[in-house]
Amino acid sequence: MSEAWRKSGDAWYYLGDDGNMVKDSIVTVGDGIYYLDADGVMAANRWVLAKDIDDNDAWYYFGADGKAYKGRDGRVYTHEINGKRYLFDEEGVMQTGFFDAEGKAVEDDNPFKSAIYYFGDDGAMYADQWLLYSQVGENPGYSELG
Repeated sequence: MSEAWRKSGDAWYYLGDDGNMVKDSIVTVGDGIYYLDADGVMAANRWVLAKDIDDNDAWYYFGADGKAYKGRDGRVYTHEINGKRYLFDEEGVMQTGFFDAEGKAVEDDNPFKSAIYYFGDDGAMYADQWLLYSQVGENPGYSELG
């Protein structure tokens, strides 16, 4: 049997190679990354907290077509969601912390010297606002999700 998408009403479902509906999982189909919830319904236009490839909790955003917003070509990319900019890696995981002009995480002792961008604990990019050193704590670039 082969993998396939099926639509019922307004919802999309994904059948795995065993013919069973995939539930509560992230799947890669073609060049897209999708999330199927506990009922097997494809997520669209919403944030999802799910396990990443390393089994860590991670935030993803799935657009109208159900595909995760993600980077490409080995780079991270920003996407605008509800008027705020967020940064995603190639696996679709939302990023937080300091980043340089090439989109690489800045993890040195003083990121204020070499970082260009800062994405807060909620993932939103700071723009036209102050960021106090005391706001980022002793481990800038690290954020607990949830």
